[in-house]
Amino acid sequence: MPGVQSVERAFALLHEIAQKPSTLSELSRRTGLATSTVGRLLATLAKDGTVVRDRSGAYRIGPAVTALAAAADPAYSLVEVANRTLVELAARVGESACISIGQGNEIRHVAQINTAHPVQVKDWVGTRAPLHGGSPGLVVLSGWPDAQLERYLERRLLPMTVHTVTAPAVLRERVKQIRTVGHLWTHEEGADGISVVAAPVRNSAGAVIASLHAWGPSYRFPQKGTADRIAHQVVEAAERVSSMLGCRPATGIQ
Repeated sequence: MPGVQSVERAFALLHEIAQKPSTLSELSRRTGLATSTVGRLLATLAKDGTVVRDRSGAYRIGPAVTALAAAADPAYSLVEVANRTLVELAARVGESACISIGQGNEIRHVAQINTAHPVQVKDWVGTRAPLHGGSPGLVVLSGWPDAQLERYLERRLLPMTVHTVTAPAVLRERVKQIRTVGHLWTHEEGADGISVVAAPVRNSAGAVIASLHAWGPSYRFPQKGTADRIAHQVVEAAERVSSMLGCRPATGIQ
């Protein structure tokens, strides 16, 4: 059956990539599959982040596989690893702390720690949003290869609020900022009245697998003069979780 054969070949590629990140030609040689077949399968796997291509041209296991693996094994689940750090971050910044993962062209919020404020953001766990709708999703986009990012930006990008940025040129600059300084603030772009600062969480291969962020009502978050300090705290929390996942510490804010 052609469909079953394609699945078998895709798993064979993933097995080889998990053993050693490789270029298209190397994967063709190691699997014995035609270069055109390998190219077609890799293009399909890259669409939803199952594999990613790095600057050297080698394909690596992508964040979609990492997220699935974490969900399948509670002992290594991202939520379990990150929970204590989220609790500490929420206490430090005095607002809710959350961790989210990319799924296709959306971000899904998977864990949130709230504070005792009488007015706070709602619990967003389980909800999804388009990746361009604020800094948590843009952090996920920052981990995508440029070609994959461009395909996303070619889509019709719908606003979530009147403040949502949908201009591809501006979104490219924001992704560049995240890659350079390690965080991004956005205000009322994903939901009315909410400001958020997010930073990337990376796995042992250095790939961005999640967004860790703090958010709160825009009228009090961030308080004047505290944005940089809070950003540092979020970056430090994201780096701590990344370290627990086997990633070398990032450089942080420049």
